[in-house]
This record gives sequence, C-alpha cells and structure tokens, in this order.
Amino acid sequence: IIDKTLLSFKNTNLPKNPFIVSLVLSLCSDNSDFVPVNESKILECFLEMLLEKNSKSSVKTSEYDFTIKEDFLCYIIQHMFIKNDYSVTQKEFEELLFSYHKEKGFIVKDSKFDSYFFDKNILYRHADIIFFRYSCFAHFYLAKLAIKNENILNRMISENNFLFYFNEINYLTGLERNNEKIYEKLSVEYENLFDKFKPMLEELGELGIKTNFSLEQDKLNEFCSNRVSTEESDLLADACFHENVSDSREINNNCDEILKIDDKNKFYDILRSYSIILKNSELYSKERKEKMLHNVINGYCVILALLTNPIIEELRKDSKMQDKNLKEQSEIFEDVLKISLPLIIENIAFDYVGSAKLKTFILEMIQKVKISDSFQECMLVFLYCDLRVEKCLKVLSDFVKKTTNSYLLTVTFFKTFYYYMMHYFNSQQDQILLELIAEINRKIKNEKSYSKGLIMEKIKKVRQQNDLTSKII
Repeated sequence: IIDKTLLSFKNTNLPKNPFIVSLVLSLCSDNSDFVPVNESKILECFLEMLLEKNSKSSVKTSEYDFTIKEDFLCYIIQHMFIKNDYSVTQKEFEELLFSYHKEKGFIVKDSKFDSYFFDKNILYRHADIIFFRYSCFAHFYLAKLAIKNENILNRMISENNFLFYFNEINYLTGLERNNEKIYEKLSVEYENLFDKFKPMLEELGELGIKTNFSLEQDKLNEFCSNRVSTEESDLLADACFHENVSDSREINNNCDEILKIDDKNKFYDILRSYSIILKNSELYSKERKEKMLHNVINGYCVILALLTNPIIEELRKDSKMQDKNLKEQSEIFEDVLKISLPLIIENIAFDYVGSAKLKTFILEMIQKVKISDSFQECMLVFLYCDLRVEKCLKVLSDFVKKTTNSYLLTVTFFKTFYYYMMHYFNSQQDQILLELIAEINRKIKNEKSYSKGLIMEKIKKVRQQNDLTSKII
C-alpha cells in the first residue's frame, strides 16, 4: 500500500497533506489491483470530494452542483489554453466570471464562484495573478475539456503539439478508455520513428560483458544475510521520492521548443505517451493491446540501445589512452553500465505501462517470445514480476532455468537480489528468491548444481547467527 501511495503522489503532483494522504491510502487499500495507479481516477475521486459531488444539497434546483462547478473550471482552462498562459490577472478572472454567468443565465451572488474555488484551494491568488493551485488540476481539466470539445483535442494533437501534452493524454485516456483519435495519432508517429531506429535492436543483441560478477559462497552468504529491515526498505523508498509540487504557472508549452527536439528525444516522448495509452485504455480490443504491448517492449529496448551504445563508444575511446590497470577498471565500469541501464529502463517502462490488467498479455508474450535469451524476453519477465501477480516467481524461475546468456543472467541476478534485499515480495517468497539467487550465481560461475544446496545451507546458518546476535543485543 505504501508503494502504491508513493506512486500516486509521484505521478499526479498532488500535495502530501493529511486529507489527500488519507484519500489516496483509502483508494490504494480498497482496490488490490491498484498497481500502479490510474492517476485520472485518483484526481477524479479527489475532486469529486473537494467539489462536494455527493452533497445532499446538490439535489436542490437552487444549488450550483458538481457538474456546473466543473463546467466553470473547464471554461477557465479553455481561456488559459487558447492564450497559452496558465494564469490570469484579477481583471481577466472577473471578466471570465461575468461572461460565464451571463452566457448561462446564472448569478454570481448565488453561485459564489468568485470565492468558492479559492476557498477549496483549487484556484489560488497571488498578488494580482490567479492560477490553479496545483498544476495537476490544470492538466486534468484541460483533459476533460478535450473530451467535450473536439477542436481543443485536435489542437492538442496536431502536428507535434502532442509532445507538450503528456499529462493531458494520460488523464484523458484514463477518463475515456477507448479514445480512437489519440491512438491513431500516436500509432502513426510511433511506427514512423520506430522504423528508423529498429536496426538498433540487432546491436543490442550483440552486447555482452567481460566481467564475471558471480560471488564466492562466503561473500554471497554475507550479502544475503545483511538484508535491510522492512522499515529501512520503506525509508529508502520514501527517500527516492522527492516532492516537487508546482502550480499551473509552471506549465510551459512553448511551440518553439518543438523545433529543438531531435528524433531520439522525440521517440522517447512518443513512447511515454504510447505506453500510458496502453496502460489506461482498457476498453481497446485484445488484438490492439497485444500489438501495442509488442511495440512498447521493442520501443524500450530501442531506448536502451540509444543510451548504451554512445556511452560505450566514448568509454572505449578513452580506454585506448589509458594504461593497463585503468583500462581494466574502464572495462568493469562499462560492464556495470551494461547491467544498470537495462534495470533502469525496465523500471521506467513499469512506471508507464505496468498494470495488473495487462498481466495476461505479458504472460502470453513471454510464452510466445520468438527470440529467446533476448532483452525483450528479459524485460517482459521483469515487468510481470514487478506486478507481484500470483506465481510470477515461477515465471522468473523458468526464465533462469532456460537462459544460457551469462549477460542476461547477470542482469537477472541483480534484479532478483533487489527483490530480496528490499522485501519487494511478502516474506513467504523469501526462500524462493534465495534459491533463485543461488541458482543464478551457480550458472554464472558455471558450477555444478549441487553447490546451490551448499550455498542455501550456509546462507541459512549465517541468517540464524545474525538473528541470534540481534536478540542478544
């Protein structure tokens, strides 16, 4: 629940005050499949509560209810969108307030819209400037406006404009889970650029490492027995999350910036949006989701190649100028990089496309994978395990058994080690993880299988000794 809650705040830019924390905790605890969260639903639930959607008084004809309140906020955001400035002066706000009420035949004295949204902390006034208190509110209501107003949506996704509207695409597809127009636009953009970078997948398949990162039994026992506590694991997870809450004044959609985006960065931006569409659009057909997942996995493998190859080239250039010792250190650093980057890229992929509702598609792709011992297969297995679905470690175990590529085994070793050290799964899975760690270590060292049992026995003894010591202390 803590992991889900942290991800909610990370992805929505919500403030971490007691009220909002309580709301998000409730959402995360009530829904076991809430991993990772649909950000649109979090904001929708939050704003429904904030704007008193279910208030008993909302049934009265004299009441300016939730629907009218949201309509006014969409009216404000439309004005901001058109002028590409997500704040207004006090004078502008008063003019918008007057024109809205005149168009609808409402009376400001009755609606109290001149103060209501400030009291609710949705709008905020600083000196003579008025803006949305949190940028996520502006993104959310622009997404709702795009659902109602096709002209707004067309402007958002025309040419390369969509590159600026990742948050709106995220919220829109979370609210309207079968949007065709966004899918058609992003699919064409993605496939055009993917064809350009597709050859890099072959280069990725040629990567390998020279360093053997397997551990001697004593070292492996020591590392596994020095596991962090669950409390320390939670603190580390919280330390990785830096709150950076901004208001709508920070939104910058400068069209001139689009011209500066090269194809590599554009591909990553498109892939992010394409991934979030797949995660959110649960009402697309099975065939479409299968195709999108296939594209997403290949896309993140392309990103891995785009990041890895230039760095390795630079390292090798420098190593030619070094003496023997420095050259060996450079080779080790290169191998550390080759192990770290796949884990980082997979983690990014999980943030954008990880959804329990895609678990069946991911598992089917693992079972049907055409290129075994590939980064695509490795990434799919990690994504499946990251979802913490039932029997996911059996899938990881099967992958380890059949894999002969020492490079992918090494990457898997560090991923599995992370799962164990950080208490990623419940304690009932600890024994399975330890066995997997021992088995992967054995395969990397190319030792006979009986040594795995010796490793397990030694780890068990060291852990028992550590437990006894801690009790005495």
